[in-house]
Amino acid sequence: MKLRRSKKPPQPMQAHRLEQQVTEILSLIISKLRCQSIQDVANLCLNPRQFYLLAVPHLYQKITLDLDRASHLRLLQRLERPGSYIPHMIRHLHVCLEGKHAEHMHRIEKVFAGLTNLVELEWERPFNVPVHLLDALYSRFPRARFSIESSRVAYKSSETGISPLWGMDLWKKHPAASMITHLRITLDEKSAMWPGFKKGLVRMIVRDPVLESLQLEANEVIDNHSNSTVDLMKGHVLPKLRALGLFVGNSPIFTQDELLFWGDQAG
Repeated sequence: MKLRRSKKPPQPMQAHRLEQQVTEILSLIISKLRCQSIQDVANLCLNPRQFYLLAVPHLYQKITLDLDRASHLRLLQRLERPGSYIPHMIRHLHVCLEGKHAEHMHRIEKVFAGLTNLVELEWERPFNVPVHLLDALYSRFPRARFSIESSRVAYKSSETGISPLWGMDLWKKHPAASMITHLRITLDEKSAMWPGFKKGLVRMIVRDPVLESLQLEANEVIDNHSNSTVDLMKGHVLPKLRALGLFVGNSPIFTQDELLFWGDQAG
């Protein structure tokens, strides 16, 4: 009697389940450690290679680009380098443009084009976010959280020709306005006196059902906002705010009727 040999090819050895569990446990520990101290995660990179490979993605999950700081400009240079894998690790991007950094705007757009796993974008200072960036945010990351904090509010006058809020008209039209989860605007005296500010703001809000937090701040008394915008709110799904801060001096920007209608509709 002849013995038949199996024609099945030898099966490759599978990775030991214990090793996989060790990797998963280490990843979980590092993620918890990052919530407490980013410096401790950075120190792990100085240890064995396995720790380095696991820790690096956690270091770059949340990136802040404050272009007033030299170290952040160097980081921006690394991010825009061809073939850089760092943008793929970024999940939370915070862009802070305190000074005049228009010359760096195209570099930020270049970095944004390399993002693949973005879940939150924080935009600080200028209200006029570049249109190309808004297009990419809406088309590629439609479920991302979007926060805006702006203190650069301009006043339209015949002398300067500056449009109110540096882009309020854009926010009333662009679909990315429906993604804003947190909005904070600090008003100066001139913009606070602009009669069309509240109407423009309401037209923006009614297109944003995911808005969670709205804060308006002004050191000066706000005038020309006594007219009700309830008619603009009717027929829209108003956002259910978790936080509403109106620090506007003695003259409120929203009337009692507007706030009551908003509360009744949104709960």
